[in-house]
Amino acid sequence: MSAYRRWHYRLLRQTWKGLVAMGTVHLAGEMGQLAVETGRTDPPGPALQGPPAGHPEQLCPEVPLSVLELRLMRELGRI
Repeated sequence: MSAYRRWHYRLLRQTWKGLVAMGTVHLAGEMGQLAVETGRTDPPGPALQGPPAGHPEQLCPEVPLSVLELRLMRELGRI
């Protein structure tokens, strides 16, 4: 690798790290301001509880899992 390429790589890497740090600081400030304005410390938005009513993919706890679903759950380590 030539000296120019090493220099270019280091410049790009440091620029990227700077942009990531700047974005982190910017988002932290935005979230802090939101907490002050609303008096909330939890993130905004509804809690995830499954699909809403009328959604084509519904959770049916009263319907047992099929053989395929049981096998997939077992492979994923959830049973």
